[in-house]
Amino acid sequence: ENSPVGSHSCTCNSGYEGNGNTCTDIDECATDNGGCAHICTDTDGSFECSCRAGYALDDNSFGCSTIYIGAGQTLPEAETASIEAANTVTTFFTARSAYEVASHNLDVATTELDDATTAHDEAKDKTFALTKAYEQAAAYEATMKKAFDDAKTRADASDASAAERYRLLIEAEIAYNEAAAVSAKAEEAKEAAESEESAAASVLAEATAAKDQATTAEAAAK
Repeated sequence: ENSPVGSHSCTCNSGYEGNGNTCTDIDECATDNGGCAHICTDTDGSFECSCRAGYALDDNSFGCSTIYIGAGQTLPEAETASIEAANTVTTFFTARSAYEVASHNLDVATTELDDATTAHDEAKDKTFALTKAYEQAAAYEATMKKAFDDAKTRADASDASAAERYRLLIEAEIAYNEAAAVSAKAEEAKEAAESEESAAASVLAEATAAKDQATTAEAAAK
């Protein structure tokens, strides 16, 4: 490499030691067996770990794990069986984890569906009650309208003074207007309840679909 004054200097590559002009391989195995659990083999600029017969090298490339050799098996067969068993265990735990997640999601979806069903039922009951109240108010309004019309007819046919006829008409009109106001409020309340019921029905439909999906996912994971 170049130096600040225009000359150069030499260094050794990783895994080697020396002054840069002359480099020799570092024997990593000479120190703590290179960190290998069993066998350390020095290579050009590096090293490798391996295991004694009956063991397999761990994923970290340093440790060794025992290989169970069944009756009639050769070591390579046992190594293959060991790998397959490990894969099976991994697959099992992965599948169980997926099932537990799917089961939890189903529980959540079921709770949300129950809540949505309760809310929808309450909204329906509220709509029913307010519809009845509106029907009663509308009937009372119709009664007061008829009373007002009858009062006008009687006033026109009455021999009473104009002031008395006017008083009768005003009383009937006031009663009718009050009944009409009650009916209008009852109608607004009914319409608001119908809107709430519609919203609750939408939530219920979404919750039902979510539970169906969660049920399918749990069945697939199981």
